[in-house]
Amino acid sequence: MERKHLLIAFLIGLALLLALNATAPAAMAQGPTAGNRAPRTAIGTAFTYQGRLNRNNNPANGYFDFQFLLYDQLLFGTLVAGPIPKENVHVQNGIFTVLLDFGNVFDGTLLFLEVRVKDHSVLGYTTLPRHALWAKPYAIYASTAPWSGLTGVPAGFSDGVDNVGTDWSLTGNSGTTPGTNFVGTIDNQPLEFKVASTRALRLEYANNGLVNVVGGYSGNSVTSGAGAATISGGGDLSNTNRVTDYAGTVGGGTNNQAGDNASNTTNASYATVGGGNQNTASGIQATIGGGVYNTASGSNTTISGGHTNNAIGSGATIGGGAVNNANSAFTTVSGGEFNVASGESATIGGGTYNTASNYWATVSGGDHNEASGDSATIGGGRSNRANDYDATVSGGRSNTASGRHATVPGGLEASAGHVGEMAYASGKFASTGDAQTSTFVLRNTTTDATQTELFLDGNTYKIGIGGMDRTLTFDILVVARRDSSNQSAGYHLRGVIKNDDDAVAFVGAPSKTILGEDNSNWDANVEADDDNDFLRILVTGANGATIRWVATVRTAEVRW
Repeated sequence: MERKHLLIAFLIGLALLLALNATAPAAMAQGPTAGNRAPRTAIGTAFTYQGRLNRNNNPANGYFDFQFLLYDQLLFGTLVAGPIPKENVHVQNGIFTVLLDFGNVFDGTLLFLEVRVKDHSVLGYTTLPRHALWAKPYAIYASTAPWSGLTGVPAGFSDGVDNVGTDWSLTGNSGTTPGTNFVGTIDNQPLEFKVASTRALRLEYANNGLVNVVGGYSGNSVTSGAGAATISGGGDLSNTNRVTDYAGTVGGGTNNQAGDNASNTTNASYATVGGGNQNTASGIQATIGGGVYNTASGSNTTISGGHTNNAIGSGATIGGGAVNNANSAFTTVSGGEFNVASGESATIGGGTYNTASNYWATVSGGDHNEASGDSATIGGGRSNRANDYDATVSGGRSNTASGRHATVPGGLEASAGHVGEMAYASGKFASTGDAQTSTFVLRNTTTDATQTELFLDGNTYKIGIGGMDRTLTFDILVVARRDSSNQSAGYHLRGVIKNDDDAVAFVGAPSKTILGEDNSNWDANVEADDDNDFLRILVTGANGATIRWVATVRTAEVRW
């Protein structure tokens, strides 16, 4: 302990007592009668000593060892009595009390008290400056005394009537008027309630009529300037609860904090921690229900419970679980563990090691699933990927939906890489998608007799035959209808297309069946586009006729 860091302030009351044989009546209102006179007793040499101990200009707390000595001079001089050791003295909020007895050394001579102090667990005392001890007179009890001649008696005190109707009774009061009658203070000093001499509740005035309520462990605290704060309870010696910002609330538990503990006591207002251990609600209006090691740092974030969860984005929510992160605005992780919702408004229902990393992405559950496209969805399963806009994998394992609006309903190791493709597989030879079936829907509109291609999105995307050493059988149904007449048509196209060393061609000639035609000038065909590696579906309408065309394509696919 460094000497410069230890200061003790003394309030010493020493009564040098003189035994008197008084026979006159005692000056006590309504005291005992002469017949009930209390016996006189010898006055001892012990006295109570109360001091205040500061460390680094702050009230000390803990257990300390003291030595007390009497000298006849303020400096140097001769030791008169002592030292009296007092070990393992409990100091709370800087205040301690000990009983000292130097014997019959007080004869009216001015004496000086020297105090030495150290931490209970270390060696070496620190000697503090001496203080003079002043004698005070001691009043001997008298059995009776007349009211006449007494001065300074409170009004109504000498009439012999017990007027205690306006005092607060230990057994309860009645007839009180709220606002007029109260228990408390009329200045700005805190009001404390203690149990076993230990503070259990502290009511402290903040400012502008605001009051902080601090319950539980005596070390629980509210940062100065943070008004309307509440700590309902909890806390212990090493794990105090704290409110650092305006209107923050800690319900209980240990080592919890409501507020960001920054210099500004209003930028994390209304934060709430219900309980648990080592939780921090540091965002404005952030809430943690309980659990352990949780942090709600974004504004309006919520963590219901769990372990080591982090709600960072504004309005983010974590229901529970462990080591989950809701990193962007309005993200949600309902539970599970090691899940990360990092896209705005992304949602993870549960499971483990799942990621929803783009706007409105959703992973309902499962394990090691990743929804990285806008509005992408994974229902569950394991190791599935939905990587593009509106892509969906319902479940299964190791499936990938990497095309816009693509879907894998489930199964194992399917790959839907085209716009709107639905792919299904029950396994693979070597790589995902090398043994699967897919379904496509294409469309377009014709207004003349020019041959027109159908597209997956109506104007751009086609069915690709990319990837060398790949073969597809296709079964295509084409339907057409004109807008202003009762004309329709249907076609059935089937065949095999392959990609050999980047050369795309049909295997044999595709077959075509006209299922029905109201206009024989209409037509539908397929083409192998070797230049761009596509399977093309081409339709022909009629001049002056607006016709809508839709094709569904079902494939069986294999590749090396």
